[in-house]
Amino acid sequence: MFKKSLNFIFLFFSIIFLLPIIQSFYYPIELEARESTLWLHIITITDGINIYDPSKVSYANQAHGPIDPIFKYLIYKLFPFLEPWQVSRLNNIFLYFSIFLVNFFVFKKSNHLTFIIFLSLLIYSFIFLLTKSFQGRADITAMLLLSILCYLCSNKYIYKNYLNLLFVTFLVSIIIMTNWRFFPYCLAISLFPKIFEKKITDIVNLKNIYFHLIFLILCSIPFIIVLYIFFQLDLQKYYNYFINFFYFESHFSIQHYIDGFKNIIRIEKLYFLLIFQILVVFNILKNFNLIFFEKFIVITISTLVTFTCFLSYLYNYIGGGIYYFTPLVFFVWYLIMFFYKNHKFNFNFRYINFYLFMFVSFFVISVSIKNSIKSSIGIFKSHSNAVNLHNYLTILYETNTNILSESLHFHKNKYSNEKIDIGDLISYRSSQVGGEYEKTYKSHLEDISNGKYEYIIHNFTGSKVIDNLITTKKYKVVKTFSDLYSNIGEVLILRKNALSK
Repeated sequence: MFKKSLNFIFLFFSIIFLLPIIQSFYYPIELEARESTLWLHIITITDGINIYDPSKVSYANQAHGPIDPIFKYLIYKLFPFLEPWQVSRLNNIFLYFSIFLVNFFVFKKSNHLTFIIFLSLLIYSFIFLLTKSFQGRADITAMLLLSILCYLCSNKYIYKNYLNLLFVTFLVSIIIMTNWRFFPYCLAISLFPKIFEKKITDIVNLKNIYFHLIFLILCSIPFIIVLYIFFQLDLQKYYNYFINFFYFESHFSIQHYIDGFKNIIRIEKLYFLLIFQILVVFNILKNFNLIFFEKFIVITISTLVTFTCFLSYLYNYIGGGIYYFTPLVFFVWYLIMFFYKNHKFNFNFRYINFYLFMFVSFFVISVSIKNSIKSSIGIFKSHSNAVNLHNYLTILYETNTNILSESLHFHKNKYSNEKIDIGDLISYRSSQVGGEYEKTYKSHLEDISNGKYEYIIHNFTGSKVIDNLITTKKYKVVKTFSDLYSNIGEVLILRKNALSK
C-alpha cells in the first residue's frame, strides 16, 4: 500500500514537471532571447542557402556546432505540421521522456518501479534547476543524445560488438558537433567501459592503443563529412564559427576568474549536486570489491568531469552560467546505471548516508517542483500576450514586404533575404571572423542606416544602430509589447518617420 502511494505521488510529480514543457509547446514566441534564430536557420536551409556561406548570410547564433540546425531541419521535414516554436522545442519533450525510458530499460529487471520513477525525477530535477529546459537550445539536443549514449555505454561489454562501436562513435561525433563543450564528457562516458575493464598494465599495450586509434578515426568520419558539405573542408571557417566566437580577451584577465569564483561559491544548487556525486561515488567504492586501479578510475574520471565543468563555468559564467554543470548530472547518472547493470548495484545507503541522500534528493525535487509550478503559472498568465504579439507580427509580415526583424523569427513562414540572424552578438563577432562575413554584416548596417525598411521589429538583442534611429527620430515607436513570460524584454514596433523619407 505504501509503495503504491509513493508511486502515485511520484507520478503526480512527473505530471507537474511535464506541464510547463507542454505549455511551452504552445507558447508562440521566444522563451529566451535569440531562441527563434534557429527557425531562421531552418527556413534559410530550406531555401537552398548554406547558412555558413558568409558571402550570403552572417549568422551569429551558431556558437555550439552545426548539428542542431540539421537535426531540427529533419524534424521540420518529418513533421511539417508543427509550428516553428514547436520544431524548436520538441527535443525538450524527447529529453524528458528519454530520462524515464532509459531508467526503465536499465532497471526494469529490478521490478522496482518506485525507484525508477524516483531516480528519473531526481535526474530531471537537477537538469531543470541547471537549465530550465523548455527552451529550444542546442544544449537540449546534445543532452538528449547524451542520454542515449549513457544508456548504450552502461553495458560494460558494448564494444564486443563492432556494430556498437560504429554506432557509439557516430553518436559521440554528433554530440560534439551539437555542442563542442560536451567533448570531454562524451569521452568520459564512451571510453569508461573500455578503460574500466583494463588492468593498469594494459593501458599502453598495442591492442588497447589500436582500439583508441580506431575509435578516434571513426569519430572523425561524420565530422569530415559535415566539414566537406558545409565548409568545403575549411577548418579555419569551422573554427571561426564555433570556437573563435568564444574568444574574449577579458575572459583571460585574473579578475574575470576571481569574479567567477565568487559567483560559484554562492550557488547552493551546486553544493547539492556535489553532495549527490560524492554519495554515489562513495557508495560505489564501499559496496564493491574493486581493485585499486578500478577505484582510481572511478575517482579520477569523476574528478576530471567536475573540474572541466568548473573550468567551463569560470570561462563563460556570464553567458552560460550554472548550466555548465549539467554534464556532471549525466555522468553521475551514468555511474549509477553502469554499476547497477554490470554489478547489480542496489545503492544500499546506510545510516547517515541514507538520510543525507534522501534529504538532498527530496530537497532538489521539491525546489524543482516549486520552480516548475511557478513557470507553469507564468506561461499560463502571459499566454494571451504572447499570442497577441505573434498574431500582430504575422499580420505585419503578411501585409508588408519591407520589414526587418533582427532577432524575432518564429512568425516567419519563409526566408525573405535576411542577411543576419541577430543584432547584438554579431556586432562584435563580425570583426573576429572578418572577410566576407564582416562585409555582409556591414552591408546590413548600411541598409538600416539608409532607411531601407518601412518597419523594424526591435528589442534589446537588436543592433545598436537601431537605437540611434529612435533617438534621431528617423523611426518612431508605433506599438510596444511587454509582460511576456520570456527574457526577450519589451518588443518595439518601429515605423519610418514620414519626415525622414
